[in-house]
Amino acid sequence: MIEFNLKGEKLWQRMERAVGKVNERLLKTIQILAIAKVPYAVIGGHAVRVLLCGRIEREGEPNPDIEPSTRAGNFQTVPLETLVRMKLNAFRRKDQMHLLDMISLGMIDHSWLERYPANLSDRLKELLNDPEG
Repeated sequence: MIEFNLKGEKLWQRMERAVGKVNERLLKTIQILAIAKVPYAVIGGHAVRVLLCGRIEREGEPNPDIEPSTRAGNFQTVPLETLVRMKLNAFRRKDQMHLLDMISLGMIDHSWLERYPANLSDRLKELLNDPEG
């Protein structure tokens, strides 16, 4: 096991530098995508996951188109309804946790069930009916 000796201010400085490097890489990545005219959306801010529009994941629906996107500062992002569809499509445990967070914040509720096809609506209903996971 690696011993970690940084504490206090030195630890915070190292964490801040690490986050800064991730942000720099993200900005470079979106700049390259924009120059190449590749549609993209930043979701979450510190990771890039490539989703192919139209690809079917985990017996879901085809991934939605990310256009039109929404501008948020230096980044393009997607409307909440599209993000929720993407999360329901992938439905990995981490996607489920993100959806449960949105439910706990009141961002999505039972009224959203009618926005999605039956298989995705069933996934959302499962989370709405058991928000403790």
